[in-house]
Amino acid sequence: MVGGGEGAFIGGVHRMAARIDDRWELVAGNFQSDPEKSIAFGRSLGLASDRCYGDFRTMAAAEAARADRIDAVSIVTPNVHHRPLTLAALAAGCHVLCEKPMAMNAAEAREMLAAAAQAQLLHQFGRLDRSRQRRRDGGDDADPLVGDRGRNEREAAFLVAVAELIHHRGVGLAVEPLE
Repeated sequence: MVGGGEGAFIGGVHRMAARIDDRWELVAGNFQSDPEKSIAFGRSLGLASDRCYGDFRTMAAAEAARADRIDAVSIVTPNVHHRPLTLAALAAGCHVLCEKPMAMNAAEAREMLAAAAQAQLLHQFGRLDRSRQRRRDGGDDADPLVGDRGRNEREAAFLVAVAELIHHRGVGLAVEPLE
């Protein structure tokens, strides 16, 4: 895991979901930008000391050299860090689960998806289809690929990427089918 350290709500959510799902295990992490706090937080979660890292580049290099290396990285950092961390994780040979929005704009989203396809790795991101929920709840018929008027650029980038992937049938990403 990258991000999600002390006081970070979404990191706790991802760790809880992993325990509930019971299909993946948190074994390594760089949890905070402060190296000492990151390592201490990892130890507080019960991780082995040699799997608690002060920065992601060190984590990626060290894990790549291990026989029991990580298979995937969950990125739960502030949005502006999603692109560089995703590209570094893919370059290190790791599948990526990135918190939404996946990128700050459509160009970044395309770059990340192309890198995943090139590396033949998965790049998946958490998403919530708010328009589908509104339709189920009797709300408007907002198009799930276009969404509401007034969405900001990050959400628009997310929706553009989803639309392109549906059109191209899931290059490097699992997309939930539309109803």
